Amino acid sequence: MYCTVLRLAQSKGCEKDTQIEIIPCKICGDKSSGIHYGVITCEGCKGFFRRSQQSNAAYSCPRQKNCLIDRTSRNRCQHCRLQKCLAVGMSRDGELFYGRGIDRWVQRAKIPRGEELTFRHLFV
Repeated sequence: MYCTVLRLAQSKGCEKDTQIEIIPCKICGDKSSGIHYGVITCEGCKGFFRRSQQSNAAYSCPRQKNCLIDRTSRNRCQHCRLQKCLAVGMSRDGELFYGRGIDRWVQRAKIPRGEELTFRHLFV
């Protein structure tokens, strides 16, 4: 049983230290490292999005523009990966737009190297 964000503090049956939900990357499902460009993502997807925006890349899909983007296949189609980034809400000003709204409630997640992002990190 995992605790939800809103019930974490109220739930009597919830152990904060042992029952924590791990938040996966919204793009590929890998272990997330924080909120990047407005979306919870892993380091790989954060870097991919940053590089694609910096270079104004125009990717094309060799298939039918519906490639599966997951942890193992995310590097196979840049077009579909970028489209998924945009579909889940990543934007260049995402931290500005999204971050300011939640800064009152959420401190920037400071995660020790190798540790997974959890609700515990987001709601300090």
